Amino acid sequence: MTGTVVRGVCGLLAAVMILGLVARPPSNAGQVMGALLPVAGLLAVALRGTRRSILPPRKRD
Repeated sequence: MTGTVVRGVCGLLAAVMILGLVARPPSNAGQVMGALLPVAGLLAVALRGTRRSILPPRKRD
């Protein structure tokens, strides 16, 4: 349940930030890249969840 809430909130924040970029675009490319970095992070959490790593856990003998 908590993971679903986190994913929903991150998706909502990413959508609001994208709408803000569309409504008032930054003046230069550096500002665009600076605004897209947090959006990319929020989208990553919204799409794949809060998993810590993509790599499978190491097997211990």
